[in-house]
Order: sequence, then structure tokens, then C-alpha cells
Amino acid sequence: MGKVKPHKYGKFTVDQLRQMVQMIPEFEKMRADMTLALGESHEKSAPWLQPGLAWAAEYTYPIEIQITRLAEVMGVGDKLIEAANSDDPAILLSNLVDHDDGEAWNGGGNGEFEKHHLLGRLLGVAATFDCLMLYGCYINEFLVLAKDNGDDEALFKAIRVDPVVVTCEFAAHRISVAVAVGDRMFLKGLQTALLGKTGDQAQYLKEFRFLMQFLDESRMLDRPTTELSSLCLEIGAYDDHPNAVKNLSELIRKFRML
Repeated sequence: MGKVKPHKYGKFTVDQLRQMVQMIPEFEKMRADMTLALGESHEKSAPWLQPGLAWAAEYTYPIEIQITRLAEVMGVGDKLIEAANSDDPAILLSNLVDHDDGEAWNGGGNGEFEKHHLLGRLLGVAATFDCLMLYGCYINEFLVLAKDNGDDEALFKAIRVDPVVVTCEFAAHRISVAVAVGDRMFLKGLQTALLGKTGDQAQYLKEFRFLMQFLDESRMLDRPTTELSSLCLEIGAYDDHPNAVKNLSELIRKFRML
């Protein structure tokens, strides 16, 4: 298949989209390394695990606000504004991935934050993107569905991605109600969700879902399916193989229906 012409998708060029997709495994490795390091040394990890480490409240915000709040704690708020106003917004993601490991961190822009604040907001943003790449939906959106529509399955999906969701105000109330009235079906669903299994949500579609959500939020998901398929293959959001175009057409169709 021929290469996609280098026109822009919103503020992003095809090359910038490729860079974003390539950052996903880098970001996941960074998280895995961080989790390993925090579990290995109590002395070094203690400042990060202080009382007050919690991030359920982050899920009351849309992703844009979550990222802004993370950038605030990281002390890169100015870079966030600069990136948003520039012709290369991918700079922000690069800053988040390439930021130092915390040893040189000085409490954010005004020095008012502690390391557990940084860790909490980072993990909240990471889980929010996990949810997007698994289900094509953000955690806060699942919580809205659960609260406004009584959609327990939406709540369970959010909990599968991050068990910390159970400490959200709404989730805590819903669980309390279930215990009070003896709702065994709900409690069984909750128990299953806490195992973290995501069923048939294919891990290899993470990059694809990330790209589709970006295009959707940029109001570009109505571009021709052939063009979107070409874009996915061009930037590596989907593996190129003999049935790739056919598979992508069906995946794009299903994503548009979400």
C-alpha cells in the first residue's frame, strides 16, 4: 500500500502521530520499571508511598485536565502551554516520557508538591490511557455512565483497569449499597472485576485504539476508511499483513459505532 501523504491531522503531522504511537511501549516500560523499583527498596520508595498517596479523585476529571494536573506537579506546566500553542504538540508527550526519574524533581512549579503527589497523578493518567487503549473509553467516561445510567458493567470495566477506582466516591457508595441490600450479583461482578482480567480486549490493538480516539476527539474519524487504514499502517498503529486492510476496515467501523 502506498504511503500516506504528509498532511496534518489537526495540529499533528503523520510523523508526529508516528512518534506518539512509538511512545506507548516506552511509557509502559517506564511504568513497569518504576513499579519494580518501588517494590525493591523500602528506603528509596518510602517518600513515594507516604500516607496521602491516592489518585481516585483524578478520575473525576476529563483526560485534558488530568494531564494538566500532572504537568503542574511535574513542573512542566509552561511546557504544556507552549506545546499546546505550538505546531508540534507532540513535544508534551516527549517531555512526559523523557522527564527525569524524580531524583532531580523539586516539588513542581512552586515546590508545593511531594513525591507521592507526583506518583499518584502519574499513575492516574497512565491508567486512564490504559482504559482508552483497552476499551476505547476513558475511566472518567465509564464512571459517568455508571453514575448517570446505572451501568454497573461500565464501573466494572473501570475497576478492571485500575482497582483504585473502588475508592472513588461514587464507586464506594455503589458498593456500600450493594452490601446493604445483599446484591450478590453485583458483588460477584465486583469480585471478578478486581481480578483485572479484560476478557477479549486484545492487547495488540492498544496503538490502534489510541489513534482512533485521537482522531475522534479531533473530529477526523469521518475521513475515508481507506485513508484511516493507510494511516494506521503508515505509523505502525496496526501490523501490516495480507488481511490488514480488511481487518482495519471492520475495526474502524466498530470504533465509529462506540
